[in-house]
Amino acid sequence: MKGVILICMLLINKLLSAGFELLIFSLVPACWWLITARKQISFAQWIGLKAIPKKSGAGLV
Repeated sequence: MKGVILICMLLINKLLSAGFELLIFSLVPACWWLITARKQISFAQWIGLKAIPKKSGAGLV
């Protein structure tokens, strides 16, 4: 029984650590954009996201 509890605690610890790392990894660029480039360019454009051009008349097979 102790082994199962220990494994669950380790799993929860890993999930929380991963969540915090993802949060920090996401916040640093967002804060930098807010400080430096917010008025010139949108965040999506700043990180390189582009809309996929849609072709008229192209259908699915």
